[in-house]
Amino acid sequence: MVIKDVFTLFDKSDCLMVLEKLYDYSYSDCILHYNDTIDEDYEKKILEYKKLYDRDIPIEYILGFKYFYNRKFETDENVLIPRFDTEILVDEIIKLDRKFDNILEIGIGSGIISITLNLELGSKVLGVDINEYAIDLSKKNATNLKVDNVDFIYSNLYENVDGKFDLIVSNPPYIDLEDFENLETKILKEPKSALYGGEDGLYFYRNIIADSKDYLNENGVIAFEIGYNQKESIFEILENNGYFNHKCIKDFNGFDRVIIARR
Repeated sequence: MVIKDVFTLFDKSDCLMVLEKLYDYSYSDCILHYNDTIDEDYEKKILEYKKLYDRDIPIEYILGFKYFYNRKFETDENVLIPRFDTEILVDEIIKLDRKFDNILEIGIGSGIISITLNLELGSKVLGVDINEYAIDLSKKNATNLKVDNVDFIYSNLYENVDGKFDLIVSNPPYIDLEDFENLETKILKEPKSALYGGEDGLYFYRNIIADSKDYLNENGVIAFEIGYNQKESIFEILENNGYFNHKCIKDFNGFDRVIIARR
């Protein structure tokens, strides 16, 4: 087997991840070494990866990493895989051009939002989750990326949260029952608890928004990633809780993706 053969086994982007994992190759390195022979040990690993890949195990779980905001995060099967759509949420928060001294993230996954906002904005961040694996993994990513002033704790929503924040941010589970029952096999390899948002997909939005004003500073901001068909429902929840200054931002496919609201 030579390097170019690997491109026949995986999708292009996944192949590049495999070659980075084994050789620390960039795309240009792959082209430069296109006809290089792969040694026996690495060939064996590649074929092991391929067996898992053919069972629809996501490449991020097979290899144990994913890039987010140009930073490498460890991931595993106990947490949601970081997605490019979530970078839009981070982008829109940064575009607000505000100083957020204290940020609360509810539902942390692998820590990508908390860590990225800390590194990009210099904010103190508290991330909370009920998944102990997510907390441990987020702490590990924070250590790997040499992050200061970020803490991850166990909390069922606001249960163990004290104080007030300039920003509350969340990418909660938001897939409703109908869509969940029709998910592709590969997505179903991810934890249900990180995907399923109740029968209508809005369980976490209702609960986060209902108590948010007890934890937001004056003129504070609340920001969410949302599902493609949830804008109007979440606007209604916000308005029922006194948030009338809100907007929705679409993703690059034209779907509603991010909601930002102010007190």
